Amino acid sequence: MKSVACLLLVGLALSLPSPASARRYLVALGQNAGAGDDLPLRFAERDAERVAEVMLTVGGVDEGDATLLFGADAERLVEALEAASRRLRAAGDAPFDQLVVYVSGHAADGMLHLDGTRYPIAALRDFVERAPVGLAMLVLDTCDAGRLTRRKGLAPLPGPAVRVERPDAEGRIYIAASAVGEAAYESDRLEGALFTHHLTTGLRGAADRDGDGRVTLDEAFGYAYVGTRASTFGSRRRQTPSYAVDLRGEGAVVLTETGRAAARLTLDDGRPGEWTMLATATGEGLRLSKGAAPLVLAVAPGRWRARTTRDGRPVEARVEVPAGGEATVRAEALRPTASDALATRGSGRRWSVALAAELAPSAVDGGAGAAATGGGLTLRRVGLDGWAAADLGVRVSAAADVSQVEYTAGLAGGRVWWFDRAAARAGLRAEAAAVHQRGVPGGARWSVVPRAGAEVGLDWPVLEQWSVIAEVRGGAQLVRRVDGWRIGPHAVGRLGVAWRL
Repeated sequence: MKSVACLLLVGLALSLPSPASARRYLVALGQNAGAGDDLPLRFAERDAERVAEVMLTVGGVDEGDATLLFGADAERLVEALEAASRRLRAAGDAPFDQLVVYVSGHAADGMLHLDGTRYPIAALRDFVERAPVGLAMLVLDTCDAGRLTRRKGLAPLPGPAVRVERPDAEGRIYIAASAVGEAAYESDRLEGALFTHHLTTGLRGAADRDGDGRVTLDEAFGYAYVGTRASTFGSRRRQTPSYAVDLRGEGAVVLTETGRAAARLTLDDGRPGEWTMLATATGEGLRLSKGAAPLVLAVAPGRWRARTTRDGRPVEARVEVPAGGEATVRAEALRPTASDALATRGSGRRWSVALAAELAPSAVDGGAGAAATGGGLTLRRVGLDGWAAADLGVRVSAAADVSQVEYTAGLAGGRVWWFDRAAARAGLRAEAAAVHQRGVPGGARWSVVPRAGAEVGLDWPVLEQWSVIAEVRGGAQLVRRVDGWRIGPHAVGRLGVAWRL
């Protein structure tokens, strides 16, 4: 888990049973840079993209009515809100229209922190209240967000057992991803804010409890509430979503409809359980819970890997979701697999930098009985099924009056297998060492030692961005001895830590 991340989610388009002329407007801002001592966020802008994608595909927002801002400061936000106001006023009397304002970034003490500038959250709330639309929703996913649902005249509903039965076309909804004084978090594992991940996954269909193809407000919030609480259960990262409503009318607020999606994936295995979904082309990942009934998800077209567990063991199905169509994963399609890649990798593609201590037999004049110690730096990229790495290292050794320093550079790559937490790697390796020897016959000398062989390793995550690594490298090398060049064995053991970028 990344350190405390103050993300602001403001607004989700509302797909209500309304006249065909009703329009849904979206303004979405993503800003990773805060102000003052704020640490840069990693996924605020990506969260804004995810919310916009969901609302454009299944939330009834037309592309022409969506404004997306990335890296904007307070001035640009004001300009965007003013432009949205002009557009809404130009539409005239439109009691069935809805408004979306979404901002993702740092916030504290009632202010948004946007690239060195600040903007009052109260001003944003007032903009939503004054907007000439029938219905609007403000969702705050930020530290201390619970102040939003303590507005005068509104009662917070902590969920998840919530029902909203009076939203025909008019009113305002306020959602807070954390309680007063609590932090809101983003996760490297999910590559996004905890609350936002569960909310958008629910809006794709995971929250559709009654299977009618429509995700209502109470379904979406209940799903996000349970998911957020579960993600922080048993740790100091407590996070408690809540919301408050000010609505008039009858019916249910429908946020999204999976039938609008260009592609759908149905999970129909007959059992409740936890699932991870991974798009092999883009690395997009979803983690979700489902009941025993079939669950329809709005997804991007392409190849997907659907994973769950059976009797405590991971199983997987690979499926092609056609554009404009749908695919189904049934129980008979599930096959045993080595791992749940999403649990460790987030999107399935990740760069990392590793620093490791090394121990190897020495090449000092044959290396009899001598050991070389040192360290190395590795840059590695791990994909869905494979990995590639480049590294530099230095090792020193001594035997009797002979000493040696090796400067190494290598390339390696191969397959990767993912387990519940760990990742195992195996592949081929090529390396060259520039060797400087002292005390050998003929005086000090330099030589180049080529090496080739295999590499195996194990990565074990210990924190959100940190892993412990253990590796063994072995093969053959061409070594310069006192009686000439000879081919001999080579082996290196490595133990260190890796930081995922």
